[in-house]
Order: sequence, then structure tokens, then C-alpha cells
Amino acid sequence: AIVVNDETSGFLYAVTTHGCAYTADAVWAVDLINPKKDVVSWDARGATIAGSAGLAFGRDGTIYVATRDGSSPVSNSIVALEPKTLKQKAIFTLAKADFVAAPIVVQHKEKDLVAVAAKDGRIFVLDGASLQVPLATTPAGGELTGEGLASWQDEKGIRWIAAAATGTVVAYRLADEGPGLALQKGWTSRALVAPLTPLVGNGVVFPVL
Repeated sequence: AIVVNDETSGFLYAVTTHGCAYTADAVWAVDLINPKKDVVSWDARGATIAGSAGLAFGRDGTIYVATRDGSSPVSNSIVALEPKTLKQKAIFTLAKADFVAAPIVVQHKEKDLVAVAAKDGRIFVLDGASLQVPLATTPAGGELTGEGLASWQDEKGIRWIAAAATGTVVAYRLADEGPGLALQKGWTSRALVAPLTPLVGNGVVFPVL
């Protein structure tokens, strides 16, 4: 189980996935303020929730989860859920995408953008408000070896997103390109042995092996 306590709302959120305690893959919300401690859930209906982090929060409290390849109606999807009620707000589905990383939420020009990675190394960026057609996508870059993405903003205000795939860590800069956005490859690390999701601190990227 992956647990997040949203102190501003008084709700505790948990994700069960990969057979956690023989419980179906789902997102759970517990009202810690209500004396009854009411519990609501969103059931992935047989889909596998991706990534070790489980979920991500938008600035308005919206919850985002990603799912892996499978036969469920919500497999290969990014799903937006309402806070507290966990009612489904929006969904983006791409056949055989096999999202293997938990989504992350980044800010760009006052917008919440959702970034998520597929097994083949592609990174997708979507508008968190609608989850419609991706705003930016990278080419397939080899099998993803981490279960998440890392992101930071440098001193020039440039947003970066990094992923570990096929023995390297690759970082992309998020840039305006014409009327849309693009993920431009910034740098690639030297060859690494099975790197996992990198860590970022004070603008420095640390590969995890």
C-alpha cells in the first residue's frame, strides 16, 4: 500500500496494487475528520495501477493514476479522480501504451501538466484539466527501468523531466514549440547498470542503481 495524507483536506489516500494484501487494485480515501472515518474507493476494474508511487496530486486536489496494459476498460490509461469522492473526472487511453510509471504533476505557465512514461520509454505530457490528446510525446527510447519520473525547474525557469531506460538516464526539457509543447532531449548519462528512477536535489540529478 502507498499512503498519502492530504493535511489540507483531512483525507488520507492509499493505493493498493500488484496484489497488495490480496486486495484489488484501487485508490482509497479515508475522511480522518469525520468521526465515522468514512471510506470511499475507485476500483481499477481489473487493471494494474502503475508505479511504486501510485498517485499524484494536482494543485486543485485532483488525483491522477496510471494503469498498465491489460484487458480492463481502464487499462493503458491515465485517470483523473475528484478529491474526497474519487469520482472519475477524465481519462486518456492509448492502446498497448503499458504505462509503467506513476504519473507526476508539473507546472508550466500556470497550468498543471501530467507526465507519465510507457514501458517502451516514451514520455507523454497531457493537460491535467482535460487529459485529451498529449501535448508532447518523446520517441520510444528503450524499455523503462524505473517506476517513476523525476522533474525539476532550473535557475532559468526551464522545466526538466528525467527517466531511466535501457541502461541510461535521459533528461528532456519542456519547451514551447509553435502553438504547442515539445520534450527536447537535453542530455543522456553514461552507460549505467539497470538504473532506477533518478533523484533530484538542488538541481543535481542522482542516478539510482
